[in-house]
Amino acid sequence: LFNRIPGDYQQLIYCTAVALPKVGTTPSDFILGKYKAEINAVHKTRLLSSLSCLKDDAKLQSLLKDITDPGNDFIEADRTSLLQNLANNINGRRITLEFLMSNFEGNDFVTSQIMATFFTTLSSSVLGDATVTEIEAFIIKHAAALASVSATLDTAIAQMKIQNECRGPGFPTFIDPNKHMWKENTVLRFLSATI
Repeated sequence: LFNRIPGDYQQLIYCTAVALPKVGTTPSDFILGKYKAEINAVHKTRLLSSLSCLKDDAKLQSLLKDITDPGNDFIEADRTSLLQNLANNINGRRITLEFLMSNFEGNDFVTSQIMATFFTTLSSSVLGDATVTEIEAFIIKHAAALASVSATLDTAIAQMKIQNECRGPGFPTFIDPNKHMWKENTVLRFLSATI
């Protein structure tokens, strides 16, 4: 199959198949099976990464259980990469966040480092104030277990708050270099000067 699809397009094609499956097909199961059978590390990574395009909540939950089970045959870097891809995917972000937070205790794979990596990846997205507050509460609740990555988590939370501040009412906002804050009036000055 990989011989027929150019390398640059493989992940895109598989991602599309997973996100928009034909009725009666289960491309995600096919791709997961191919991942487990594949011996080429690059192809394995592309296959597993394409599963981050899942839109079906039940299949996503099943995939999360599968990849975070240390007894399953996944390359550690691929597991982490898939979680990062899910953090960047609007469809999988919320389910993955809830799954990791509820499985932080009692799952050997969901470590403080995994949480730090996931939260850092999330920090590049606008999550909304309620989600950031929820993440902060999780970090406070598990402060002792997350102590080794506390500086990383502090940075991630600060970045999440900046991302939330940058969202404007229907138009982009820019940094006010004098105050290092996101100001919508800067946008208005910019727009009035260019019109």
